[in-house]
Amino acid sequence: MGIRTTTTHPSHTTTGPDAGFALPELLVGIVMTGLLAGVIAGAFSVVLRQTRPTIDRIAESKDITFVQTWVPLDISSAVAPTGGGPALDDDPAFDPTVTAPGLPGTNVFTLERADLSGGTETRYYVAYRYVNDGGDWQLRRYEIRNAGVVGSEEIKQVGVAHELPAPPPGWTEAVDKPEHAIEINSRNQVILRPIGDDVQINFDSGNSFSTGGAPLSRGLELPTDLSGGLTDPSAPASRCGSSIAVVFDTSGSVPASSGGVHAENAAVGFIDAFKGTPSQLAVYGFDAEAYRMYPTLDTDRYIPLLDDASADIAASRQRILDLDDRDGNWSQSNPDSPTVDGIHWDQMGSGTNWEDGLYLPFHTDAGVLRNDTPELVVLITDGNPNKSRVGSGSNHVFNAAEVADLGRATGARVVGVIVGNQAQAGNWNNYGQPNMSPKQNGPKNLGDVVGNNVWNGSVTTDPISGITTVDPGNAEAADLFYGSFDDLGHVLRSIVIAECGATVTIQKKLSVDGTLTNLTDMPLNTVWRYTTEVGARDLVRSETASITFDFTLESVFTKTVDIVEAGDIENYEFIGATCRSGGVDVPVTIDTPTQSIAVDITADAAVSCVMISEAI
Repeated sequence: MGIRTTTTHPSHTTTGPDAGFALPELLVGIVMTGLLAGVIAGAFSVVLRQTRPTIDRIAESKDITFVQTWVPLDISSAVAPTGGGPALDDDPAFDPTVTAPGLPGTNVFTLERADLSGGTETRYYVAYRYVNDGGDWQLRRYEIRNAGVVGSEEIKQVGVAHELPAPPPGWTEAVDKPEHAIEINSRNQVILRPIGDDVQINFDSGNSFSTGGAPLSRGLELPTDLSGGLTDPSAPASRCGSSIAVVFDTSGSVPASSGGVHAENAAVGFIDAFKGTPSQLAVYGFDAEAYRMYPTLDTDRYIPLLDDASADIAASRQRILDLDDRDGNWSQSNPDSPTVDGIHWDQMGSGTNWEDGLYLPFHTDAGVLRNDTPELVVLITDGNPNKSRVGSGSNHVFNAAEVADLGRATGARVVGVIVGNQAQAGNWNNYGQPNMSPKQNGPKNLGDVVGNNVWNGSVTTDPISGITTVDPGNAEAADLFYGSFDDLGHVLRSIVIAECGATVTIQKKLSVDGTLTNLTDMPLNTVWRYTTEVGARDLVRSETASITFDFTLESVFTKTVDIVEAGDIENYEFIGATCRSGGVDVPVTIDTPTQSIAVDITADAAVSCVMISEAI
């Protein structure tokens, strides 16, 4: 019983009746089954636990790709709004359309961009909105052409992010900002590129992603293309390309302290350092009052610095250098000497008027706040203010601080540079303390106007080689810079480093009978693509005259970068390039078969290269 038997016959085999498992076999089977079931259940549980986060990560990764594709270049291509105000309008109720029923959801931010493809500038809106699509909360991008024109508005949309959280209780659409899902943080007073915003996406999972850009960075078009696919990887927007106002102290105390020539050369060197970049610049002077040194007209706001041989750059430099050399020979009663030409120190009279110096770059002659306010204001002075815009009074520092605050409210960065006796290093030992010496009042007062984040960089000259090096320190964030008249040029260079150091700006020109010309004969839609280690950018004939790449030099001062041109333009071929820095030629290696160049860049300078083609 319980034993299975087999009987063998010559022709076949039969099996006896199966009496089942023995008890030990049954017990072993039950134990093994239990163990296997536990293992399988555990593995299945792990799979179930991991599936949702994995799906979330994949979905968030897709969202991040779209956010990074659209948001930085939209922000970096924003232009000053037609009606004034901030570049990014984050009023939850704002909607630029008139077509019923209007854009859905809540405005996150809306900006204006410029389309130059038709030969003239045409403005259009880009609106990012927080939208509920059947319980799926999304960030959508809307491009609006002919906004406000009934019957002619063209609206295109693309989904940018889908994994956003639902609003909290009490939140109201088009009334409350969706800060639980999307946050906008200003970059003001953080980096020398003053106007800028970071957009942080807070996903439903609790993860977040941040990206952003600096409005008014010119030439960064990203046309909406809903035909499928993402744009190619793009180089990040350049920090180089600000509108800069240099506010230069022309009071008689500068030459009286034998600092006139040094101050003039430093200001001219500051201009030269930006030659060939997409930056724009205006130079103001101030003593008893402020005035325009160059451009001189109220309607001419800035001079472009892209063409380093332009007459405007030469004129701005010359206007500064035309100040008479009166170092050690200053006479307040006879300022216009030895060259009697109406240009001299104490141009508007004796005194130092910080308030007016800071007021003029932001206002028209009629006292109206400009739409095209500067992005970076650099006030250079050697002492304390003793005049204000209205009357003499005694609140000169307070008045200047109010105007500086007004400037910062436009998104500008306002920095001060104090030079001369009050800027000696020893005067900073007790900076901000009650026991400051009288010579420290200048730094303190200027700090009260521009901010008290003191520059911690340095200027060092090797006693043997005579080579001077600049450590920019915290130049990207500092409010208050200082140095002797001898070192002023190097101190200003630290600002240049933070603004445009280690950048390469690319222009495209044609060689016609050996003469370089602009692209006026090329079709408006002609495109050249330039690829570097930091990404690719397109130079489009109808949109921009240049593109700029920012490079990182983490552990070296000099680096060789390769730039490759692509674009089979019929009947033209690439023949070479020229590169310059500060208006001076720099070596460039050219490889025509691959349409590429190699150029050395440094951390303290901007390089500008012209890529050249000719007809074949």
